[in-house]
Amino acid sequence: MSDDYKDRFLREVMENYPEASTPSLRCVHWDYAGMKFKFADEDGSVHEVDMEKLKKGLNLFIRKLLDSGRMDASDFDELVQYSIFGKLIYE
Repeated sequence: MSDDYKDRFLREVMENYPEASTPSLRCVHWDYAGMKFKFADEDGSVHEVDMEKLKKGLNLFIRKLLDSGRMDASDFDELVQYSIFGKLIYE
């Protein structure tokens, strides 16, 4: 998957994610032009996500989805978790 494709995919996902964020990770600030986002977790901690972190999260996320062939809002939540924590924290 090319970097250009990843960039386009992540932009499309994140342009809709703040409004669809889940209680485990709630988007509290978004800068679409700069692709920078802030998420508050269940404990109230705030985590910053940028394109670099999203790409790292996407690589981890893709590994998980290769066999399942499905994607929904909970999967996008997992993408953000992988971007922030490098692993799945909230299920």
